[in-house]
Order: sequence, then structure tokens, then C-alpha cells
Amino acid sequence: METLSGISTEIWSELARAQDRLLVLDVDGTLAPFTIDRDQARIPERSLVALGRIAEESRTVVAILSGRPIDGLEPLLDGLPLTLVGEHGWEERSAQGQRILHELPVAAREALERAAHEALGNDWDERLERKRCALVLHLRDLAPREAETLAQDALRAWTGPAMREAGLRADRVEGGVELRATARHKGIATAELVAREPEGAFVACLGDDVTDEDAFEAIAGRGYAIRVGPSVRASHATARLDGPEAVTDFLEKWHIEAIEGDRF
Repeated sequence: METLSGISTEIWSELARAQDRLLVLDVDGTLAPFTIDRDQARIPERSLVALGRIAEESRTVVAILSGRPIDGLEPLLDGLPLTLVGEHGWEERSAQGQRILHELPVAAREALERAAHEALGNDWDERLERKRCALVLHLRDLAPREAETLAQDALRAWTGPAMREAGLRADRVEGGVELRATARHKGIATAELVAREPEGAFVACLGDDVTDEDAFEAIAGRGYAIRVGPSVRASHATARLDGPEAVTDFLEKWHIEAIEGDRF
């Protein structure tokens, strides 16, 4: 299948042989195509069906790892019994429904509150998404020059010694700028997911954004990091898919190979 040309045959053969498997996926830009209004994002039906089938396999754990809060993830997953990790690892809901909320350090919380207040003073309120552990300035609907100007303004406001001392970091992300608490991140969350699996479990992690690089680093030498989207920047990924449509094909192929492997 041409959409899977960036995936080596070695991945499929290891997947088929594995006794235990962990599949970690980002949402926006990976499972779901980007939309100007993020509230309109949807995971394709074929992907949801494939995820459901994979989750039913006794040997596969499926974890969704996203910058979105869990309350924003649940409606997108159509009730599938998957592990959900939200806000880059600050909160988690198990496939059985148990929830874990990691406490945000006081210094980070207060710095985020100050940054949000200052953002309102800059008339960013209509573009600002406030999360418990992060702020996101959404710029996807703007013309490139205007988006770049606002992005640079945000990076200047959100970067510096005071932010670092408070445990915050500002990044250019797909469609905007994100200021987030760094005591937890996708790399830590991914390492925790891997640690719960039996030794030697097959691990694959799919993501599209700069925040997913932490997760890719966490499984270096331990699993397959798969970058979704055009190869326009350096990445720790070891394989690539063009976009969410290719991710759908990947999920369907995963299910087929796993079923074949489990017969033997």
C-alpha cells in the first residue's frame, strides 16, 4: 500500500511476532485532520473502527496521548475503551475509567495565571485556549504574515528566565504557540506507559508535532517512533506517514498483522 511506504516491513514482522503490544497515538494532525476550529476536529470513522478492533485484541494496549484535556478527548473517541493521557501527561483515564490528576506545581500555576492575564491585555482572548497546565494561542485561521507576527509576540512574552524558573516552556506548535508546564510531558507519560508493559513488548508511537518528539525520545531503542506529516523538520522518528489518512491505513494494517500473528 503506497500510503505505508514509509513503514519498513520489519515493523510488521516484529508486530506479528510480539506477545504484547503497546500502540500510542496523538490526536490532532495524527488521528484527526487539522481544522481551523479545533472543536470541529473529527477522527475518521475507519480509524475509530480500526482502533476498536485493535483494542479488542488481548495482546494490544492502545493509549491516546494528547495535549487536549481528557474531557476534550472522550467525545472524539466515541466511547472506545482506550487509555487516555491528556495535557501532555498531566492527567490520565484508564480504559476502565479510573482517573489520575497530577498536581500542578504552585509556581507553574501562578505563572500560567499571570501569562493568561497578560494575554488578555494583548487582546488575545478570542484566540487563547486556557488549560489547567498550559495556554495555547491559536493562529491557524490567520494569514501567514499575521500569524507569524503574533507568534513572535507570544514567544517574546512567554520566554525568559522567569518562565523557566516557574517550570514553563513556550513552543511553536502546529497552528499556534503553546506555553506549558514541563514537570510532566509526553516523554514522561510514554515512559510510564512502556514501564507497565511486559519486558520485550512491541511499542509504536505516532505523532505529528514538536511535543511528540519527547515521546519519540522516550522509546529510542525500545520501539518505533513514527512521524505523521511532511518531513519539514528534524525528528527523532524512525519512520513516517504522510497524514491522518495514512494513519487510518496503518491502523487497519496493524489489526490484520496482529490477527495473523496471533494465530501462531
